[in-house]
Amino acid sequence: MDRVSVVTTLSPTLDIDADSRPDGLVAAVYFWSLEQAPSVPAKGGLTVKLYEGKVSLRELGTVTPLETWTFTLAELAPLARRTLYGAAYELQLLWTGRAPASGRVTLLAEYLRPDGTVLRSAPNTIPLGPQ
Repeated sequence: MDRVSVVTTLSPTLDIDADSRPDGLVAAVYFWSLEQAPSVPAKGGLTVKLYEGKVSLRELGTVTPLETWTFTLAELAPLARRTLYGAAYELQLLWTGRAPASGRVTLLAEYLRPDGTVLRSAPNTIPLGPQ
């Protein structure tokens, strides 16, 4: 596995309690290999971090995530979906603490390879409402 990416739909927010405020996000994670065209199944664990506002790759080490979700390989397996691009993992990321105050957030996926090394996605900044 050579690359991991985290993407969202045009309308990624979840409103579980119908109060018109987002309670979380839906995101898809793909794992890519240089040796295979479609994305490949996960073989390790995954951590997804949510940051308030737009956070660049350079800033990631200096900013504390607002939320962190961790998935074991066993927890990822039932979330797998077949797409045009290969295997994707559809994640419902619900706020467990304070909801983001700004109109956008940044997601980062960290894949724990079986050898113990970590592969990070590029930060993906997404809007939480109409822009």
